[in-house]
Amino acid sequence: MNFDTPPRSRKRGQVAVAAAIALIAVGAYILWPSVGMVGVTEHDFGTVEYEQSPHVLEHVFVLTNTSSSSLQVMKFSSTCGCAQATGARMVVEPGEDLLIPVTLRLSRSGDKDGRVTVHFYEGGSVDLTVRARAKPRETLRVNYERIRLRSPSGRNTLRVGIESDTKPDPPTLTFSDGLKAEFLGWEKVGTADPNAGQVPQWAGHISLQALPEMGIGEDVRIEVGGERVDVVVNAPRNPLPPTTEPTGPSPE
Repeated sequence: MNFDTPPRSRKRGQVAVAAAIALIAVGAYILWPSVGMVGVTEHDFGTVEYEQSPHVLEHVFVLTNTSSSSLQVMKFSSTCGCAQATGARMVVEPGEDLLIPVTLRLSRSGDKDGRVTVHFYEGGSVDLTVRARAKPRETLRVNYERIRLRSPSGRNTLRVGIESDTKPDPPTLTFSDGLKAEFLGWEKVGTADPNAGQVPQWAGHISLQALPEMGIGEDVRIEVGGERVDVVVNAPRNPLPPTTEPTGPSPE
């Protein structure tokens, strides 16, 4: 005796098989590498102490072409300006290694991470991640390398910054004759996150004034905690016209 499968049951079975095939296809797409480049794609520099900001770290990633065809790098993209990759449009033959230097720029304390994506002409891409916990020493940062004043008594303000768990001491000021400098104090700026290794930031201002005896164009400088800043003295904005002596005969 033959029993035919009811049409509704047969259709339900076909739908189940189709759904299983689709699920396998999606899983294969997610798990299968988008390009045949294999290697370690993450690097942790750990805790990095440094003196001057910004501080740049570099790590060279090594990827191997495991495919059966050559691959060519099209471009690099990154999630932030702190992480950058260098290199030309490189062609990698099957079995060869691709060396990609990636830099991470640290400018303040705390956790820092960046991702660089390598795009290939043949399609697909590889993400490279670098991270570090920045720990700058209590180093004074001066915002200018050159500042201008106007003769004879022009004023300007020099901004400085530092990271410190406690309020820093005033910086040591050493300056040339003809220049008056005064530190106006520290102010706590921004917020810190101890869990992320971030240290409070402090901003300070130094008042500068050109004294009358300072000559125009004179080589003047100020050192703030050992950091040198050149001071340029410009001519007055509205100089007085030169005085002239009468050339004709004097009246009797």
